[in-house]
Amino acid sequence: MRTTMTALALVLAAATATGLPAFAEGAGGAAGAGPGVAAAPACGPGEVPLFDRLDADGDGKVTGVEVRAARAARVAGLDADGDGFLTADELTAHRLRRVETAIRNR
Repeated sequence: MRTTMTALALVLAAATATGLPAFAEGAGGAAGAGPGVAAAPACGPGEVPLFDRLDADGDGKVTGVEVRAARAARVAGLDADGDGFLTADELTAHRLRRVETAIRNR
């Protein structure tokens, strides 16, 4: 249980560090939305929107099971040594790969 909570805390911290700044860019409000409602970040070429990635069975609803499965897959993909934990080095390496990819795709 502690391993799961630690992994979840790390994933949430990583999501907060990487997702909220992009989401906050639209803090002026999406077209037609009320004040303070952020526009969803646009997907880049070839990217699948988050909802579609989470909705594994394609029924138009995202369940807790689907969210947990996506989180587990994300942690497994970032866990370079396969020990079930994410270290600061693993998260930094992931972030560096994303930056390098963004620079290459300019």
